[in-house]
Amino acid sequence: MNFFLHTLYTWLVSILLLVIGLTGYTFLSSALYGQAGWFAPDLFSTLFFVMVAGSPSFLIAWALLFCIITSGFSPSEKFFLWIIAAVASIVMNLILLLLAFADETLNLDSLLYFWPAYLAAIVTIAFRIKQFFFLIHKTINDGNL
Repeated sequence: MNFFLHTLYTWLVSILLLVIGLTGYTFLSSALYGQAGWFAPDLFSTLFFVMVAGSPSFLIAWALLFCIITSGFSPSEKFFLWIIAAVASIVMNLILLLLAFADETLNLDSLLYFWPAYLAAIVTIAFRIKQFFFLIHKTINDGNL
């Protein structure tokens, strides 16, 4: 598996996990206030918005993964750096989006508002730890590297 596919699969699973988590949170919070219902249109619109808005994060993470894999760090350090790089790519994307589209000033509270995206990325990377170490320790070039 090459860097692009690993980043793509991690990004897609992270987005799916984020949308399911946000939908579950919306469903549970509305159920507590007696307004329970099915949110299928919200699920698809949220999925589309997150995929479009998160595309720069994918490209940034892909570039950072290439730098991490080709570096001389140990495998465990590379894994830790991959977690940091994934969260950093989300933060960089948010900064770009907030500077381009928001009228408010950029502050720490606006970045902390997106903590579910950071959590989804970290959980997804933790789920895909085996694939990450396969990517690092690949010694035979079978055309996919």
